[in-house]
Amino acid sequence: MILPHFVGRDNTVIGIAPERAAARGWPVPSGCHARSGEGLLIAVLAVLVVFVAGCGSEPTAMATIIPPSPSPTTELLAVALPTPTEEPTRIPDPSLEVPPTVTPEPTPTPLVYMVAAGDTLIAIALRYGVTLGGLQQANPGLQPELLQIGQRVTIPEGGADRQAGQSAPATATPAPLRLDVMHLGLHETPAGGLWVLGEVHNATTRSAGNVQLLVGLEDLEGTLVVSRTVWLALDLVFPGGSAPFAALFDSVTVSDPQVSVQIVGAESSGRDELWHPAIEVMEHQGSESGHLYRVTGAVQNRGAENARDVEVLVTLYDAAGRVAGFRFQALCSDLAADATMPFDVVLSPAGLQVAGYSVTAVGKRNPN
Repeated sequence: MILPHFVGRDNTVIGIAPERAAARGWPVPSGCHARSGEGLLIAVLAVLVVFVAGCGSEPTAMATIIPPSPSPTTELLAVALPTPTEEPTRIPDPSLEVPPTVTPEPTPTPLVYMVAAGDTLIAIALRYGVTLGGLQQANPGLQPELLQIGQRVTIPEGGADRQAGQSAPATATPAPLRLDVMHLGLHETPAGGLWVLGEVHNATTRSAGNVQLLVGLEDLEGTLVVSRTVWLALDLVFPGGSAPFAALFDSVTVSDPQVSVQIVGAESSGRDELWHPAIEVMEHQGSESGHLYRVTGAVQNRGAENARDVEVLVTLYDAAGRVAGFRFQALCSDLAADATMPFDVVLSPAGLQVAGYSVTAVGKRNPN
């Protein structure tokens, strides 16, 4: 039996144990160390040559074994397509938004009045139906006592020329109060000036406060020549009560002047609680003393609480009922409940014979 073996290039036998090769007379590779029971197998990668030999004969055949090529396979590539996603919702950035175009409203052209002879600031305010404060605010630095003919005065927005037929409030401070101006008197002074005296009567059921008047002198054609702004002698006029006023004109340039009086400011007062309701004039009497007139009497606190800042107002009238003079006099700073305080007031009438007088007493509540 011939065992499979391989013959090397030097005719040595490979693949059989050396001791067996020597027993058969085959060449044994040099440098080999014989190991019992072991074989050596050498694999050739590309070509395998097999020799089959008979006893003492040359190799008769050589076969080349070519390993079969692997069958080509088709490799399928899986291509991952992107998963469609929804369009993200766009959130506007306010900083990137373009603001809408705003068309500015046209600015009204201011109304300008040219000061004429005899004008006063309060008269201009009345003419255009604006407040005196609003007129001064629209004309910073304007000094009422230094008005010049031809001076330009800006009328605040909302003012209207009543002489042009436009509507305008009759007073600078609208007040739904019935206040009547009465008992007007015009009296000359020794220096050539004029006193205009009168009083305002409150015919309503509410107290009237901060009553302001425009007293003017007009010529025979009804044109206002000069005017003064004055306040009543009392801060508050109770329902059914009256309070006097006075306006002095140092010099008069018009002959036979006519007096005009307008109430330009008044408000329905909410300050009644500040005033003591029970201060009364208990007894009084008046008499002439030379060219003076004297009124004496007493004031009593009929309330249950003390009163402070008690004052008395005396007004004189001539035979025609016109106001001939008045005087306001403080009595005491504190009047206890049910206490009485006397008064003595001396007045200088405006060159007229006094035919009568009135006395009004007022006081305030003590703060809590």
